[in-house]
Amino acid sequence: MKKYRLDLAYDGKDFSGSQIQPGKRTVQGEVLQHLSKICNPDSFTFSGRTDSGVHARQQVASFSATIDDLETKAHSLESMTPDDITIKKIKRVPMNFNARYSAKLRVYKYFVKIISNSHPTDRGNHWIIKEDLNLNNLNELSKNFIGNNDYTNYAKKDSTRKTDLVISDAKWIKRNNTYIFTIEGRAFLWQMVRNIVGSLIAVNSGLLTEEDLLKRLNDTSLPRVNHLAPPEGLYLWRVKY
Repeated sequence: MKKYRLDLAYDGKDFSGSQIQPGKRTVQGEVLQHLSKICNPDSFTFSGRTDSGVHARQQVASFSATIDDLETKAHSLESMTPDDITIKKIKRVPMNFNARYSAKLRVYKYFVKIISNSHPTDRGNHWIIKEDLNLNNLNELSKNFIGNNDYTNYAKKDSTRKTDLVISDAKWIKRNNTYIFTIEGRAFLWQMVRNIVGSLIAVNSGLLTEEDLLKRLNDTSLPRVNHLAPPEGLYLWRVKY
């Protein structure tokens, strides 16, 4: 048996998330269905989970198998996968490589458009909102998420995960008619990025005060922030090793 790294991208619109689930169409389910035709994969692991509707520009998986003529088999896998998944590469890696635990940095991007500047085709890959965004204010607020914080109130509860995390960067830019939020860190909690984006935009819209947004950082006695951005604007953008 040898260890392999698989890099892929996908449009999450028609998937019930990345992780395999009985009776549902998932990215892992589709990949394993076709990967099993060229080898017997074992210990298949993603760099991180993505929720239903969330996209990936670069997702990474690791698995163990024995694959003869890797280049030919990789081309075969590419031709078998559906149009909403792109196999970018497969390569041999050291046996201690693990797509999840070996990752040093994960980068997520969230895309937002104002309804007056949007098109119907934007709805599957942006959050379409009514109000314009105050970038200066959003960037000042985003700075509070950089560094070490307890994100219990900015994620869906999961008792198995450490909630004290370090975020290395969080910022907004506007490119043409699109607002883009980028956040970087080694690890993220379930729905954490969507909760942060939803909360920032709630402050922009007057639905949440800056004080309440900041109070929920580190104060685990308070309830979870009740502003969750929709999944279609979120992309797992890059994973660094």
